[in-house]
Amino acid sequence: MADWEPERSLVVPAPGKTVGLRQESTIYLWIVPARIAGHWRGTLTGPRGEEPVLIEFLQRFQNASATIHLRNSSMAGSGRIQGETISLGLRRLGISDSKLLNFTLRVAEGRIQGEAVEDGQRYVLRATRLMH
Repeated sequence: MADWEPERSLVVPAPGKTVGLRQESTIYLWIVPARIAGHWRGTLTGPRGEEPVLIEFLQRFQNASATIHLRNSSMAGSGRIQGETISLGLRRLGISDSKLLNFTLRVAEGRIQGEAVEDGQRYVLRATRLMH
């Protein structure tokens, strides 16, 4: 599968194997990631209330990066997609001591939704895909 990293691999004994030098085989697991690349519009709700957002996702296989444009600032980060679940770590740009917000998001039917909890503060991100 070329450059696509497997989610897991397992080496198992193969005592009757007639091909190769070893009497074992490697089994790989790939989980097809949701396609999230593109632009999304939605809201980020946190301790300061609800704020409109524009999200740009880039994707290569199960790896993703995101830039989130808020009213007066931006956030950026990267993460991993496993099926319809996205684990995404984001920091505010331009703030040296910005805390990492670790979002767990779910994508389905053109919508992304999920949350992060940091120091007891809850952040909820919701967005829908923009059509071109």
